Amino acid sequence: MKQAALEGDPSICYATVLSRANSMERIDGKAYSPEDYQANGDLYKNIFAEKVAPYTTCLINGLYWEAPAPRVLSDEDAVRMFGKGSQAKNNIMRGIPQIPHKMLAISDITCDIGGSIEFSNEPTTVGSPFQLYDAKTRTVHNDFSRDGVVVMSIDNLPCQLPREATEYFGDCLMPHISDFLSLTHDKHIVAQEKNTSPCISRAIITSQGELSPDYKYISSLRKEQRIVETTGSRGMATKEWRSDNKRVLLLGSGMVSEPVVEYLTRSADVRITVGRMTKLKLSPWPVNTGTQYLN
Repeated sequence: MKQAALEGDPSICYATVLSRANSMERIDGKAYSPEDYQANGDLYKNIFAEKVAPYTTCLINGLYWEAPAPRVLSDEDAVRMFGKGSQAKNNIMRGIPQIPHKMLAISDITCDIGGSIEFSNEPTTVGSPFQLYDAKTRTVHNDFSRDGVVVMSIDNLPCQLPREATEYFGDCLMPHISDFLSLTHDKHIVAQEKNTSPCISRAIITSQGELSPDYKYISSLRKEQRIVETTGSRGMATKEWRSDNKRVLLLGSGMVSEPVVEYLTRSADVRITVGRMTKLKLSPWPVNTGTQYLN
C-alpha cells in the first residue's frame, strides 16, 4: 500500500484485502496469533490508523468486532487523520509525512454502531446512503461542500443485491444439504456431531428443546442482560426495555385485533393498551393482562 501510494500509477486502482494479522500487534511485542487474539483481545493494539490508513483512499470495513478488542479506527484516530492539525498547511499525517492523508470514503458494511469504526455512529439508508463525518467538530452532516470523510453504513445492504446474495448463499449451502438431510429429530445434535459437518453443527441453535452448546450463553443473557439505551455523547434516540415490564400499544381495529390481543396476553408480564372505539369481545378474557383502553 505504501509503495502504491508513493510510487504507483495514479491511473490504476490498487486494492488489497487485510486480515487482523496485518493490522493488529500485541502491546508487549509478541507475535500475533488468532487464538491468542480471541482470548486476549485487550492485549492488542490496532496499527491500521498509523500503518495502513494513511495510504488508503477508500476503506470497505467488514471486520467482526466486539469490546474490548481495539477498533479499526477510533474517534481519536479520526481527529489525528482528518481533524485539527491534519488540515494544516501541508496536511501532514502521522506515519507518512511525505503526503497528506488520502482517506476519502469508508463503506462500513458491518454497520456496527460505534463499533470497529467508532465514528460510524448511525446507520444510513438506501435512499440516503452517504453522510460525512467532520472530525474537527465530531459531528455528522450531509453537506458535501463542507469538510468530512464520506461514510456509508447501510444496515440492510445485502438486500440491494438480492440475486447475487441468493446465488452466493445457495452455492455455499449446497455442499451441506446431504449432511443436513441426514440429521434426525429424535436425537440431540451433540449425539450426531460425529456424522455431521462442523458447519452444520455450529449453525444449529436449538436441538431437542435445548440450546446447542455454542448457544448456551443465550440463557444467561435472558436472565442477566438488560437492554438499556441511554442518550450518549452522540445524542442518539434512546429507550429502556426490561424483560419483566413489557408494554404494548395496539392501535387500529378489525378482525385481527382479537387474535393479536389473545396471543400477546398469553404471557402474564405483558400489559396492553388498546386504542379502539369499542371494546374487544374476548371470551373468556385472559386473566391478569392489565389491558386498558384509549377511546
